[in-house]
Amino acid sequence: MEEKKFIEHLDDLRSCLIRGSLGLIAGIAISFVFISPLFKILSAPYFNFLASQGIDSSSVLKSLGPADALSVTFKMALLFGFGLSSPWIAYQTWRFIGPALYKHEKKHVIIFCSSAAACFLLGVAFAYFLILPTVLSFFYRYSVSVGITPEWAITNYYSFVSAFLAGFGIVFEMPVAAVILAWLGLVTPQMLVKYRRHAIVAIFIVAAIFTPSPDAASQLMMAIPMVLLYEISILTARLVAKN
Repeated sequence: MEEKKFIEHLDDLRSCLIRGSLGLIAGIAISFVFISPLFKILSAPYFNFLASQGIDSSSVLKSLGPADALSVTFKMALLFGFGLSSPWIAYQTWRFIGPALYKHEKKHVIIFCSSAAACFLLGVAFAYFLILPTVLSFFYRYSVSVGITPEWAITNYYSFVSAFLAGFGIVFEMPVAAVILAWLGLVTPQMLVKYRRHAIVAIFIVAAIFTPSPDAASQLMMAIPMVLLYEISILTARLVAKN
């Protein structure tokens, strides 16, 4: 089979970019249609906490500006639209690079992409169901304890929740990154064990960066799972080295 010319590769790349962009636009449009249920999902942990305290949640999230609601709608539609269309974008990327890979390389790429997606979703689910309710409860109770009435703006609330969930999704990619680095021979299990103390310090620094708020409680809630993920990364690196 003849190799494609450079201009043909450019045509393929342009087609993939166009199809990927159309998929992104479709994802954003779908997100606009279902934006109300998406808002309810993101605000559910906060509303559930208020309900457990007997507080009416009908007007607790405030809109402080005329365009706040519309601004949040656009931001959330872009975010969820990208997430919704990401499988299609990944497929278009695969169509472009797939023909250039060998069979065993394709297998590794598919496993890597599937594992990365699964770990990201696992991190988001872990944060949403286990960590986020506790963090929101802590912030609310702390505000009340110092004599401040919690009246959160919708722009700040949804930005906080989105960054918090995305941060956990990213840090849950640690075992996948360890497998790739070990597979490439850039790290070894012995190296990960040797620098465990350094890694823990770095983990707390990363937790401070990715945690939307600088309080110690939320940083610990992110750092402790990251330490456990580092230990899992050592185990996965050992499996790669053994095989």
